Amino acid sequence: MESLIAIVVYVLICAVFVVSVRRDRGLRLVYGRKLEDPMAERKAVSIYIWPLIVSLLFALYNRYIIGIQDRLTGDRMNYYTDFTYGRVTGFAFFDAFLKFVKLFTRDYRMLLAFVTFLSCFILYIALRSSRHCTIESAMFISASYFVFSSFVNLKQSPVCALAAVMFVVLVEYKGFRYDLLSIAIIVVSCNFHITGFMLIPLYFLLRLKFKNRTRSTILMILLTLAFAFIQPMLVFVGNNLGSVFPMLGQRIAAYASDELVVDTGDKAGLVVLKGFPYYMLVIMGFIDRKLHKGDEEYDKYLILSLISALSALLSIYTYWYIRMPVLFVIPMGILFSKIMSKRKGKDKVILLLVIVGSLAFFTIRSVILNYQNYGGY
Repeated sequence: MESLIAIVVYVLICAVFVVSVRRDRGLRLVYGRKLEDPMAERKAVSIYIWPLIVSLLFALYNRYIIGIQDRLTGDRMNYYTDFTYGRVTGFAFFDAFLKFVKLFTRDYRMLLAFVTFLSCFILYIALRSSRHCTIESAMFISASYFVFSSFVNLKQSPVCALAAVMFVVLVEYKGFRYDLLSIAIIVVSCNFHITGFMLIPLYFLLRLKFKNRTRSTILMILLTLAFAFIQPMLVFVGNNLGSVFPMLGQRIAAYASDELVVDTGDKAGLVVLKGFPYYMLVIMGFIDRKLHKGDEEYDKYLILSLISALSALLSIYTYWYIRMPVLFVIPMGILFSKIMSKRKGKDKVILLLVIVGSLAFFTIRSVILNYQNYGGY
């Protein structure tokens, strides 16, 4: 019963999120551009209202379903120790972030809620900065596991939100200022969580020009082949990097060589099945590619979605990979929006049910299993 109530409340908040995107559709605050409207200055301020409201609702939802249990385990136990006792994690910005929050509260639950608020706010701003901020993209994000991941992954979640900003500005905007913003995001992210180091190759990937479709096709083929050998490659990189950056090398090697461990009791096949929405999204992306000729943005979002789908597929070897799609939730949401823009009527509804419906199913299933196995979050 408690899990059902939690799901209903989450759906209601997501409905507010989707409605807010529809309400302010077309109202974007884009850095460096003027809004051609006599009320532009007022709109420039009000554009932050909905992100603040939605993010606050998700933060309150965090407080609603999370209870500090008598026995903390896993990542939460580590973060609780870091926050309460000031243990140094080795990530300078994350340590500074914990100290900053501690100036205002020593309640660990408030830290969890604030991380959710911050992550959701940044993600919303990233979506609103895109020209493809649509109801469909908002529905995809709502159905994903992003919000729930912010309840547990205190270091990874803000990095994923910052990465969303980087993806949007590198794909949709041109100019030196956006390169500087992206580099700043990478620096902050690398000092927050190991996921930040993934943004370095992704930055150079997105800086490539894909006006020639053959080039992007070759790149996708090479990426697919590279993922077939990603496990030994990461172990090799981690082991050799350890001589220069011991902690980083050790963590990379550990993530890459980690055996399949699933707290929810899922079998390897079911773990891979969780990637079904991402596989379908990429398949439809390739099918619709001919409808987006000359659209360089489409190919870049497709490449990022392909990386996400391949990561989910690799979860059969290491469960950690199933977390990767959270990093690419904005590119996948935008790609889904572009695919949906070419469909009408029944075809649009079917595609919505297949991709968003299946994504929501696995998210809801995860929530229910958390309540069954742990009594909540």
